[in-house]
Amino acid sequence: MKKTLVALAVLVAAVGSAHAASPSSFFDWTYTGAGVSASGTLSVLGDASSPEAVTSFSGQRNGETITGLVALGTDVGRFIYDNMFTTGTPMVSLSGILFNVAGTAEHTNLYFDQGKYHEVSYFGTGNWTDREVSLNVTQVSAVPEPESLALLMAGLGVVAYRVKKQKAKTESGMEAIPA
Repeated sequence: MKKTLVALAVLVAAVGSAHAASPSSFFDWTYTGAGVSASGTLSVLGDASSPEAVTSFSGQRNGETITGLVALGTDVGRFIYDNMFTTGTPMVSLSGILFNVAGTAEHTNLYFDQGKYHEVSYFGTGNWTDREVSLNVTQVSAVPEPESLALLMAGLGVVAYRVKKQKAKTESGMEAIPA
């Protein structure tokens, strides 16, 4: 039985350390400007206290679905982008976050330049729009990851085992095991 508890403890420690190595932070964002309104959610692997790579970016722009980030290095020649975000000021760099929008805009870039946030969209055949926008971002509570739930379940299992074992010993007239 001790071997089982030791194996369970090792498993819990492994899951816990894997989870601690990659906590994600989630943020709701909105921006508005002349002729544009966009909102959605983004995530980074850390806490974004310093610039970190955006791992997901979704939402709506002028009623059209944002279909995700443009992978680094895949839009060569039109945009310079780094897909980095921070909770500091500015929240995005001069290079900015490049994302796809279903519908009219092929790619849209949210960036910071000369003290202001901007959105530039490419509509194909050399048709660009560049707008100043007001960006608002708030951190949201993260949904527990499967590793967190596994750790919780393992802990509850150990507690349940100890209670059951103590109850069985008490009912059989034996002395209860120490906690």
